[in-house]
Amino acid sequence: MSFTVTRQNSPLGPQLTCYGELDLHTVPRLRAALASAQFDAPALVTVDLAEVTFMDSAGLNLLFDARRTARHTGAVLQLARPSANVMRLLEVVGADRVFDLQPQEPPAPA
Repeated sequence: MSFTVTRQNSPLGPQLTCYGELDLHTVPRLRAALASAQFDAPALVTVDLAEVTFMDSAGLNLLFDARRTARHTGAVLQLARPSANVMRLLEVVGADRVFDLQPQEPPAPA
């Protein structure tokens, strides 16, 4: 199971780009990246999911936790370009109506 996260900063806030399978065993990597992101208002924290090939409930729960953290601090968590597999999961559980979804490319980093 391979999973990596890269981080870039943009004028709007941090952008985390995820690659691979996001599951119970790889969630700690994204959790660490999210913990280092600055959830300060009015930051926009973007998680690009275009290259995520699989996501289970552990990954989904982590994203819900990150959304709660963002809302608590006045920041916004945005899920960018979810892959077809991720989008299917979001739709099945109704999370596509909860998360701020950005279907296009996130803004270019500064």
